[in-house]
Amino acid sequence: FDYKKLGEVTKKAQRLMDDMIDLEVEQVNKILKKIKRDDEPDSVKKIENDLWKSVKQRAEQGRRTGLGITGLGDTLAMLGVKYGSEKSIAITEDIYKGLSVNSYESSIQLAKERGSFPIWSLKKEQTHAFISRILSEVSSESLEDYKKYGRRNIANTTTAPAGSVSVLTQTTSGIEPAYMLHYTRRKKITGQDSEANVDFVDDSGDKWQEYDVYHHGFKRWIDTIEGSDGETMSNEKLVDMSPYAGSTASEIDWVSKVKMQAAAQKWVCHAISNTTNLPSDVDVETVKKVYMAGWEQGCKGVTVYRDGSRDGVLVSEFKNRKMSVTEERNNEAISYHSAPRRKKSLECSINHATISGEKWTILVGLLDSRPYEIIGGLAKYVEIPKKYTEGTIIKHPRKTMNSKYDLVFGENGDEIVIKDIVALFDNPNHSAFTRTISLALRHGVPIQYVVEQLQKDRDADLFCFSKVTARVLKKYIEDGTKPGNGVMSCNCDTADECNIVYQEGCATCLTCGHAKCG
Repeated sequence: FDYKKLGEVTKKAQRLMDDMIDLEVEQVNKILKKIKRDDEPDSVKKIENDLWKSVKQRAEQGRRTGLGITGLGDTLAMLGVKYGSEKSIAITEDIYKGLSVNSYESSIQLAKERGSFPIWSLKKEQTHAFISRILSEVSSESLEDYKKYGRRNIANTTTAPAGSVSVLTQTTSGIEPAYMLHYTRRKKITGQDSEANVDFVDDSGDKWQEYDVYHHGFKRWIDTIEGSDGETMSNEKLVDMSPYAGSTASEIDWVSKVKMQAAAQKWVCHAISNTTNLPSDVDVETVKKVYMAGWEQGCKGVTVYRDGSRDGVLVSEFKNRKMSVTEERNNEAISYHSAPRRKKSLECSINHATISGEKWTILVGLLDSRPYEIIGGLAKYVEIPKKYTEGTIIKHPRKTMNSKYDLVFGENGDEIVIKDIVALFDNPNHSAFTRTISLALRHGVPIQYVVEQLQKDRDADLFCFSKVTARVLKKYIEDGTKPGNGVMSCNCDTADECNIVYQEGCATCLTCGHAKCG
């Protein structure tokens, strides 16, 4: 590793970072001038004005920078060192030490040329363990200049996630290892890609094309194999042969990952963005150990990612997912799935009801005769004669605004269209309420559970609307459906005799005949 080159680049980069502070202050001044010119009264502008004054003050007084690295994972692979090994931890500390020492030497030189940050105090820093560690490694000339001129920047270094930057540099991100060496990426097929090959169709009916992606460093290594043998080998064999073997994010032991971060943190002013990857069935105690180890070793922050806690569009070719401990326990884990795609037109039932003297109209959009969505509100806003009990809801999607829904009903040439019926009901609380219920229905929540929840909060502001919605949805509970716990107690002598099911929308005990309808 060329530590001399690292030092040269670091000193130039720290100088650039200090220039960025001046550019930032320049832009903040423009914002403050704009606020001053605005027509609003000072009382309105005060919060924003004070915020930007605070930003400017902190930038000028501390001149804080965030110099860091990216591509450490690729660097170790190029050196032939396994990420997470003891040797890699030692090299990582040396790299960060070089970064920090040269950054501080540059900041001292800048203080000599441009002045120290305004609140610098030699007396306050004399007993500072972190600064003392760095100053013990700077050149004697820099140390003397420090005592005389101070430092230009209150804090210099960090390690950012560098995700977007690493896409540009085609390297690993920040301090992180390679996430995957080879994976399959899915690209959604749109109308413009009608001739594309369809490799995958999701639960929503969206079509995707899959293509192979290689980590750039891994691909460059493949290209160096003599005789292009790499082109005929399986991906598994290439991975095992490569300097990245056993060094991807999911393969590195968490103990080693925390040690790597701690070794770097000894020389970094701010926190380090670093994610410790854990398996899907990891227990709470292990997660606790990760955080405690990070704290004990001096890390300023620790991030844990449990496999499977978030699903993305990257799919590993080699990943054969096992069920977690929770999932294996009688398959009791929460199951997530997508709703069936809504057709442009849905048949609907038109329901008229009266609760506490108020008349309501509730529309139930049906997909294959099952409730898919709910729209409704007070009948006074939408006049629909009671003779009409069926219709069609037509959806008009809009890209930047909520979709519009038109109701069409009537027969024998007597067709009536009510446009944008959601807006006509004129109650945003009801709209939010029905959207939530619709979300539950189309994602497969059993109707009886939705009804039972709607009937619970009798003192709620929206109870009348809840009650009428529950009354309408009851029609779609199939006879014989078991209710939830505590919905009704029966008059049977023993609990074993109770056989409570829904009959015509009412919870009914088939043994004693006791029933409850709402």
